[in-house]
Amino acid sequence: MVKPYLKSRSKGAFLKLIFTIYLYLFPIMLFARLDFFEATNREYKGKVLVVHGLNTKPSKMNQIIGVLNDEGYDCFSIVLKGHDGSIEDMKTATREDWFDDYAGAFEIIKKHKQETGLGFYFVGYSLGAQLFLDFVIDTNESVPEKMILFAPPIKTKWMSSFVKFFYIAGGEFMVPSFNLKEYRVHDGTSVNAYKGLFESIEALENSDDLDRLNIPTQVIIDPKDELVSLGKLEKFIKDKKLKNWNLTKVSTKNSNLEKPYHHLIIDDLALGQDEWNSKILPILKNF
Repeated sequence: MVKPYLKSRSKGAFLKLIFTIYLYLFPIMLFARLDFFEATNREYKGKVLVVHGLNTKPSKMNQIIGVLNDEGYDCFSIVLKGHDGSIEDMKTATREDWFDDYAGAFEIIKKHKQETGLGFYFVGYSLGAQLFLDFVIDTNESVPEKMILFAPPIKTKWMSSFVKFFYIAGGEFMVPSFNLKEYRVHDGTSVNAYKGLFESIEALENSDDLDRLNIPTQVIIDPKDELVSLGKLEKFIKDKKLKNWNLTKVSTKNSNLEKPYHHLIIDDLALGQDEWNSKILPILKNF
């Protein structure tokens, strides 16, 4: 259930309530594309920042969020510009806009850590995972204690570059989406959005400061992913000496979707119940 963060975890009165509103909701008012999901387990463990993929409904991360809530984590889910239903926002979304979305979330995370001393964690899918890595390096922000990255497009297959042929049509041109209708926000993705993704990939590749990302990280990928190259990703992890990154390979062969999509691995419908239970749940429960 989405609700504003208004409730203090200690006994408090009116002033405590006012302070909490300032602490948590002021950044949200500045950076409004953020939803809060409260932990259902009172053995509170910390906060998780959760971010969706390109032209993927943010709500499709809710099954992951539900598991984390049950394990004692509060979750903040960023709704990146262009993914709240506004097609005009999708047409104009850029890497810089998305960085602003992350900046607002980080204000909340940092204040929470100061108040509680509890951990900060990250879960991201596709674009959301890629942008987070890029943002942390580019802005020199603090890294989380652990990460889970679903199909991060750090290294893409050559065929993904076909989108660049549409650059000639202009930044607001909408490239038809191959994502499943029930998972996508719009029927197309803007050239500007794709440019933002490729700029992020290039920036991370050219960075010489990736040692900071060598934290406990689970990378989850289907070897048959249509976008991400498993071989190139494995080489990237080795070359950048990310020794704390662990790869988990999953399969969509038993997917419950009518048309399985190998890049789509964020819920039990996409992966199939057995694969979800045996591969994903243990990772989330042992975060």
